[in-house]
Amino acid sequence: MFLLLGQIGSSHLSNYDDCFYAQRAKEMLQGGDWVTPHWNAQAQVDNPPFFMWLVALSFAVFGITGAAAILPSALSGVGCVALTYRLAPRVGLDGFGAWASAFVLLTTGYFLKFSGHAMLDVLVTFLTLGAIWFHLRALEENPRFHLLSGVCLGLAILTKSVVGALPWLAILGHIVWTRGWKRLLDPWLIGGLALSAVIGGWWFVYEWAARREMFEQKWRWMLYERSFTIGNERLSWWKYFDYLGMLAREYWPWLPVAAVGAWRCARRRDSGAKLLLLWFLAIVTPLSLANEKKLWYIMAVFPCLALLSGTALASWIARPETRRRVMAGGFALLFVATIVVDLLPIRLSVERRPDLQRMALAARTLVPAGEPVVSYAISYYSVNPQFLFYSDRTLTEPLGTPAEVRSRLAQGSWALLSLDSYANVVGEDSTRYPVVVSSGGWTLVHRAPRPEVLLEAREPYR
Repeated sequence: MFLLLGQIGSSHLSNYDDCFYAQRAKEMLQGGDWVTPHWNAQAQVDNPPFFMWLVALSFAVFGITGAAAILPSALSGVGCVALTYRLAPRVGLDGFGAWASAFVLLTTGYFLKFSGHAMLDVLVTFLTLGAIWFHLRALEENPRFHLLSGVCLGLAILTKSVVGALPWLAILGHIVWTRGWKRLLDPWLIGGLALSAVIGGWWFVYEWAARREMFEQKWRWMLYERSFTIGNERLSWWKYFDYLGMLAREYWPWLPVAAVGAWRCARRRDSGAKLLLLWFLAIVTPLSLANEKKLWYIMAVFPCLALLSGTALASWIARPETRRRVMAGGFALLFVATIVVDLLPIRLSVERRPDLQRMALAARTLVPAGEPVVSYAISYYSVNPQFLFYSDRTLTEPLGTPAEVRSRLAQGSWALLSLDSYANVVGEDSTRYPVVVSSGGWTLVHRAPRPEVLLEAREPYR
């Protein structure tokens, strides 16, 4: 737990996804609309609201800070490790295998990294684990647990739409493979499916009814144009295996261990081995069909890979004495890592675009509230999320010509310009339009006389 929570506030949020979701949660809290997320005061229907609800509640309790934005992901990461440990005996692992699986997940760099981001994927992973946990309890104890699987996946859908529903493919496939087709008619299973559709689907129905044109346009782009027609070209056949290549590059040092675990599960015929194989395929296969691929899209398979690794380690390390030594060494390693992360003045995360961060904080201090900041010749969507979240000032989309920028400056506007574009915009009027603040490759420009204002010493939303 301390390893995952130790440095969530050690640097500001990264520019795009973290600040994008954090800004929506901030506007949800400040604006009072908890159904339709807003960004820069504009309604947004491309992401369901569950993750933003959690971040907004974190803001309400702890204040609007970067650490509060990350907290739901970090706590989800803690929950993933705990559920992986609890799930392991139900898929055929002994006590050492359960410990090894949790250890592998906790020492997977990519999982640790995204547990420290204000993004959707670790929460979806936690809800996936919960759904699979209740699915196994439904098969082994009481079919009513299928309802709780439905609740978990309904919330996953309310977090990341279609991706949140993919674990149903593993659950239903596992039921057919191990219990037969007739088990699909179980009323509790049907109830779980219906419950997930209601919990996850109401928001889509509401937004479709309230903003039909915007909703249909956005989701046509999200589900088809973005996923399958980027560049108006379909994938070459080898691109369908990109996720395997990404795992081959990123999933170290555990990749060969997980591969051996998968091979062992493929040779076994028990229910747990079948579930692990279906789990991996149900997440990776559908997402491999899309043009756009990011490894964090398949974050929900990382606990599965950890369980596969635990399977291999449990088979290799059989002697009780050796197991005790390995566990002692593992706990010692985690203890040292926790000390390094939590107590020593060492930052594991790097400052994300600190020059832009300073510009945002300067704008928050200098630019009057409600006044937009002009921009020119910038990559708008790689700048605006971080600038908006930390400055509370709107950054306009880039103006078309230097003359338009000069016209807005002459009217008293502020401008965020790169150093390269500053000379092009201002020309010989650098005295008339001085640089008020400069950092890295950025300048904040206003017409003379330069305002005599000191920057705040405390960084807001840190």
